[in-house]
Amino acid sequence: MTKSTKLGFILLMAIAVSCLTLTQVTGRTAIKIHTSEAKPVYNYPIFSTSLEDFYNSIDYTISDLRHVKKAVDTKNYKQAGVELLKYYKKHKTLATDIFNISNRPQSKDARELSENLLQRTYFFQGVKHTFNEDFDWLYNPTGKNGVPLNPEWVVNTVRFRGLPILAGAYASTTDERFAIELVYLMRDFIEKFPVPLKEKNEDNIIPSEFDRLMYSKLSVSSRISTTVYSLFSIIDSPNLKSEDFVVIMQGIYNHLLRMEKYPYLTYHNMGVADAEVLQKVSVSLPEFKKTKEWANWALKRGLDQMNYVVYPDGVEKELCPRYHQGVMATFAKFMTVSEKSGTKPLPEFTEKLKAMAKFLVDFSRPDGTIPAFNEMVQTQDNKQTIRRQVNSIATLTGDQNILQWFGTDRAKGVKPDYTSVSFDWAGYYIMRSGWNKEDNYMAIKAGPYGLAHQHEDKLSFELFANGELFLVDPGFYTYNSKDIWRKYYLSSVAHNTLSPDGLSQYRYGNRHLYENKKPNDALWVSNDKYDFLSAVYNNGYADYKYLHIQNPEPLLEISHQRDILFIKPGIWLILDWIEPKDSNSHLYEALFQSQKQVQKVGSSLIVKGQNSDLHILPFAKGGVNLGTAVISAQNEPFRRGWIFDVTSQKNLPLPTGVVSQKIAGATAQAYFIIAGSKGSIAANVVESVVVNGGIGGKLTTIDGLKLSFIAQKASGNEISGTGLTTKGRLKLIVKGTKDIVEIK
Repeated sequence: MTKSTKLGFILLMAIAVSCLTLTQVTGRTAIKIHTSEAKPVYNYPIFSTSLEDFYNSIDYTISDLRHVKKAVDTKNYKQAGVELLKYYKKHKTLATDIFNISNRPQSKDARELSENLLQRTYFFQGVKHTFNEDFDWLYNPTGKNGVPLNPEWVVNTVRFRGLPILAGAYASTTDERFAIELVYLMRDFIEKFPVPLKEKNEDNIIPSEFDRLMYSKLSVSSRISTTVYSLFSIIDSPNLKSEDFVVIMQGIYNHLLRMEKYPYLTYHNMGVADAEVLQKVSVSLPEFKKTKEWANWALKRGLDQMNYVVYPDGVEKELCPRYHQGVMATFAKFMTVSEKSGTKPLPEFTEKLKAMAKFLVDFSRPDGTIPAFNEMVQTQDNKQTIRRQVNSIATLTGDQNILQWFGTDRAKGVKPDYTSVSFDWAGYYIMRSGWNKEDNYMAIKAGPYGLAHQHEDKLSFELFANGELFLVDPGFYTYNSKDIWRKYYLSSVAHNTLSPDGLSQYRYGNRHLYENKKPNDALWVSNDKYDFLSAVYNNGYADYKYLHIQNPEPLLEISHQRDILFIKPGIWLILDWIEPKDSNSHLYEALFQSQKQVQKVGSSLIVKGQNSDLHILPFAKGGVNLGTAVISAQNEPFRRGWIFDVTSQKNLPLPTGVVSQKIAGATAQAYFIIAGSKGSIAANVVESVVVNGGIGGKLTTIDGLKLSFIAQKASGNEISGTGLTTKGRLKLIVKGTKDIVEIK
């Protein structure tokens, strides 16, 4: 990671707000002197900017506000502002405590970033831009000079994501340059864009920019939170003048009124965030008459969101691990603020919060990282963040068992007494051989589409073995729904599942598939010796170019059932049962993606690890030939073998093993996957066995282990082969032992 991209990443993870009254040399040029002549850039009605209305919103039953009231009674608003700032300097502790404002030192990278921000140089989504003098809040430098358009660039500025860095710099240094810039930014935004009375823009600003970005519900809640944080970070600065303070406080109050007028009541991560910010800000500012009403309403909304956005198994309904983390952290803030305000959350709230943290424990790979399903960034360095989050929940809820064990990286707490686990509402299934860092692991997606941030990837998986991540989900791509690359990364052809004719699963727009109203309908069997999962995708396939545009009709109707047997500790058998509704010939391709080198050896694939290899041994029903290939950075005839690198903002090649057959009618293909020592793949031998009405095979491993199995798509008929007979789904024997697997 280069220094500039590293700084940009730090800025992307930030949150804050600002204003200015003096000329100050910053090493670039003198900061433009703030005048009070800023005019709204639109003409339609706004919430009140009247000083009289603002001072009427204050609760003067608070005795220490008597000096403010005295000035207000004589309409001496200038003196009222002086007294109000004095009051908040004296009573800043509540806000600084709730917003966790401290003078902790910044890292070297954050210090350098704060200096860049002082030059008004911002780095978002891989694109750097310097604002000369005035700040253009709606300017987007992407979409120019060959750089793809990324609407998210503006999100970062209008949600004040640079301001916490500046606030942190001031808190750790008391360097007044940072306070001056913060005051300028906060006041400039509030005066240029006073809070609109109407929910939707009716003026000459581009509606998508204004409604979706500037005054969307999430932008309002994000901005007000960072404004309060930044304002109280510089509350003692001599460069925060009373007139600045009043303008910014008016902006905060009007943002609160807008949150009340247009609340986010939909069950969603944004609804959780909206309620949490309302609670945090209102509790921090008890001087407004409406504070208590807002705080109580926010708490009720938080409890309501907890009940509806989290499944009974503890998984957030968007089914994106990154957003699960964010929602969990937001609920933890609810609990923290509630306790600080003297309100105890209900026991069921606490238990569900613990369940959300436990999901991350059970979901985690053996090294503590988590899979990159949906909008996760594929990275190997998120384990400390995950552990920190889980440990904070353990501390908050008093857990001294599994959460503490994981959160402290095994230093305290109690190790889980189980291995594999199913999340039957969310449709996540975790197969693992143990909890040591060298153990074997597979995470499978086999549930609903999800309420948001969905990918067309049912029956896809990630695989970790012998301390290494072998098969991956490419994860995140920039939020630009019109970009064909965005559509690609959402599609099945970018995941470890089956793609017919280069097409993608297509659940988009079918809202009945978004959320489970009852536990998942997959078959899950788990014990000490093996795990078995059987799940089906049968909702149709289409070209991914239609995603987010329309629902193409008719969809190609093909049923795909994937059965996965994990023979502990290190052999997987995957069976793909494929049944089209038409009689045409189709090309079926099973994808195996890795950030490691993938080689074709004979008819098999080998993924080359540092300390061990992963062997993928495909075979089909008797008489059917399978093709194998390794593809990377392909665009034609199908786009495959890519991963988006967030740091460089570039699409990079991703080695992808492909196992394929072209055939008409119902068919099946299978793969043994072996996590083994480095060596010749030829030492692992697989042989297809003819099974009438099913599929069968024999495996001899490099270690001399011999397996035989027969299987059929559904139980009922009697099938036989290789000396085995069953009416069940699958029967497997490990020769030389008494180990028999039989799935009824």
